[in-house]
Order: sequence, then C-alpha cells, then structure tokens
Amino acid sequence: MRIAQFFTPLKWAKWLINTWGIFDAWLDGAHICEPTAGQGVFALALLQIAQRRGIPITPELLSRLTLIEIVPAHLARFRENVKRDFGVDFPASQLFCQDIIMERHARTYDILLGNPPWANFADLPVDYKARLKLFSLPKA
Repeated sequence: MRIAQFFTPLKWAKWLINTWGIFDAWLDGAHICEPTAGQGVFALALLQIAQRRGIPITPELLSRLTLIEIVPAHLARFRENVKRDFGVDFPASQLFCQDIIMERHARTYDILLGNPPWANFADLPVDYKARLKLFSLPKA
C-alpha cells in the first residue's frame, strides 16, 4: 500500500536526538522504537552519532533499537544502509513490518522516536479509510 510519504531530514533527526538527550539514554540502556520508521532516519542518526563519537556499534546497542514500518522495502533499504555505512548487520528481529494503527505490537519501549506520518484522511485509499473507521472513537 502506498500512502503519502514524506521522509524526515537527517539533520532534523539529529537535532531532536541531541535536544532531548536520546542518544545518552540509549547508551544508558533505554530501548528505543521508531514506530513509523520509513527508511529509519532516526536509527541512522543514532548510529552516526555513535560512529562520530567513536562508540562501537555493538549487538547489544542494536538490540535496543526497533523499527516498525508498513512498507517492507523501506526496512530492506535501512538494513542495506546500515551494512554499507557501518559494516554491521542490523538484526532482523528488531524490524517489524506492520501498520501501527491496525496491528497490535507486543513489545514495550522506553522511548518512541520519530516524526509521525501525516496525510489527510480524504487522501487515503478508499479501502484503507474503511478499515481505519473501525478504530475511530464513538461520537459523544
């Protein structure tokens, strides 16, 4: 399914991470989830900051980063970018291809990191709008 896609610039992702101390929280043990990951710009920003600071990107650090994305090709692109740019295999166990609105995600996280997707309801595909209406709140 293709819904409007606008990807967060890397510069903005780094700004948010630095402004809110998210990198240090990650190093201190926080589990971080990017629930509308796209191509994983926030996770890539965390990895770039680690690389720039000379902090090894270990399996333990990677195990505390999770990406959720509805478009499987975006997750594949993310894994390719991580392999190319950092020389590590991002664990497939930390990648989830799902719709966070319609599908329950069983794990919990310390920090949700991202830039929520935005689209006008009227611009969504007709069949998707019909399924989304099942999740709407009843009118008072």
